[in-house]
Amino acid sequence: MPNPQLPLLKFPQLFNNAPYKSWFALAQSLDEHILLIKTFNGMPKEWIEWAEKRVVSATERGVVVTSPLSYRLSALWNGLILLQESKFLCDSIENALRNVFILHSSEFDFTLIDTIDAMPNKVKWSSKIAALKSDEVINKLIIEFSFGELTQMIFRNWNKIGISASIPGFINLFYTNVSCRDANLFINDMSFVRKQRNDIAHSKRLFLPNETTKLFKVAQKWLTPLHVDIEHEIT
Repeated sequence: MPNPQLPLLKFPQLFNNAPYKSWFALAQSLDEHILLIKTFNGMPKEWIEWAEKRVVSATERGVVVTSPLSYRLSALWNGLILLQESKFLCDSIENALRNVFILHSSEFDFTLIDTIDAMPNKVKWSSKIAALKSDEVINKLIIEFSFGELTQMIFRNWNKIGISASIPGFINLFYTNVSCRDANLFINDMSFVRKQRNDIAHSKRLFLPNETTKLFKVAQKWLTPLHVDIEHEIT
């Protein structure tokens, strides 16, 4: 008896092009076609291409793929889960740094005015700082800093705040962890975090387990002295 023909499905013309077309060619049933349509709806093409590359990489390593479509979908969803985990870690780091910046300024009674000479994009922020009362500067403007500007501010005021030798720098926040006392290590790790944040924001790819695991270890290292707990390691 011949195999039953799948009914003609109407779906966007886009799905007739790569990389979608090859995935639909692997579908063996109406349910699988519908699953793909729902999966691809609104999903960036780059994510599908990323998953396809994972499959190619696996087969090149000798992995036997017995169910090509299921394997692709598994790679796609695992990558998406890890992207979400990575976003959570990046957000946790950024929110914690903004919060302790404000707390540190409150404890030692300084504002961004005291740090203006060390500020990245000094010209950009000078006029904004001048327009605010001193007690408003930190709370209002620290929220507007990009992640890169925020981490550069901490890095440039690591040992002391601005030109004042009497105000402890941001190293105080991390001093309880011996491995977190090096300003260069801080900015290098935060540059890595920034790159991951940018990749997430641009939606150009998903994440591999080793990438999210590395991000978890960076987050754990720098958040532990700030008393911010990351509940579990990425597996």
